[in-house]
Amino acid sequence: MSEIENLWIFRITHYKNVENILKNGLKVPNSHFFNPNYVSIGDNSLILHRQKFMVELNPPNGFLGEYMPFYFGISTPMLLRIITGKGVKKYAQEDIVYLCCKLKNIAESSLQWFFTDGQANNSLTKQYNQLADLDKIDWKIVYHKDWKNTEEDLDKMRRKQAEFLIKGEINANLIERIVVFNEKMLKNMENIKNSLSLPTEILVNPKQKFYY
Repeated sequence: MSEIENLWIFRITHYKNVENILKNGLKVPNSHFFNPNYVSIGDNSLILHRQKFMVELNPPNGFLGEYMPFYFGISTPMLLRIITGKGVKKYAQEDIVYLCCKLKNIAESSLQWFFTDGQANNSLTKQYNQLADLDKIDWKIVYHKDWKNTEEDLDKMRRKQAEFLIKGEINANLIERIVVFNEKMLKNMENIKNSLSLPTEILVNPKQKFYY
């Protein structure tokens, strides 16, 4: 595991959502201030399931649907589903951007959060609310592109999708970096950033690791 100062968490979204997010912050779908024009890239059946999936920790308790999920890793199974259209609406990789937050800054804010050692809605997954338990995450698989289950390891995909979940909403100033697929999308995001006079750093697929 990297030192906490160097840890980032990642959320993918459609590029058309970014301007509203940078103006108003990230909101959970049941928020009164949720963007009515939000372009969803998720699995609707999974989203509904998470609405009823209980968070065992107290604090922060509640249901998964009350939380904004981020991944610890990149090149996730969900991204592959989106770009192949497997069970969800298909989008080109260019259309998908990463919103990146420094874990340390989230942890030190007044936000309520917890994290998991795998996909949050999986019954095998454990929940944690202490940073000392970050060593419970399989960092090797979280950072690896080869996450498909094998006969030797039937649990890789679940562990790859370890999550950091933030309750309610997130102020835009905590989104410190955006990662995009190519130069065309970089210019698009730079225009939004400049129009809002934000310091957000925008990068094109660092080390070619964020996309497939």
